[in-house]
Amino acid sequence: PFGNEVARYMNQGCLVPDPLILDIVHQRLLQPDCIPGYILDGFPRTLSQVHSFDALLEEMGQPLDAVVSLEVRLGMFVKRLSARRVCPSCGSVFNLLTTPPRKEGVCDSCGGGLTQRPDDVEDTIQKRFQIYQQETSGIKHFYRNKGILAEVDGEGDMESVHRRIAEYLERL
Repeated sequence: PFGNEVARYMNQGCLVPDPLILDIVHQRLLQPDCIPGYILDGFPRTLSQVHSFDALLEEMGQPLDAVVSLEVRLGMFVKRLSARRVCPSCGSVFNLLTTPPRKEGVCDSCGGGLTQRPDDVEDTIQKRFQIYQQETSGIKHFYRNKGILAEVDGEGDMESVHRRIAEYLERL
């Protein structure tokens, strides 16, 4: 049920409302595999979410160890996301630039036809990026003041970005 509601917002190029995303995150953090630790991608996105998430973590007795902000220019963001393809049959994800399928337009896993998600077209990506930039102002400042923010260059190949993130996390 969460997925259908989230998809409705994303397909319109909108961010998922705070109460819904916080409920999803809370339910996920309660799962046993999150006990040793977890990584959240793209959350929190607003100061309201930051404060609600901090309150939730305090309630759960789980302090936040680190926040990594991957810094990527709009042009690269559009290029990467518009190259993403998904298989509606099995859910496999490909990227025409970094992890293309062996045969163009065909899923390596199940042989299904690959499609582009509605939120991965250039106009929607640019709208999402603009909304993200507007709504995240202040978040970096908040986490920087807590001493847990790392701004990592998110451009380049996956191995280079991974190495930069790992180097930061190893210093914790």
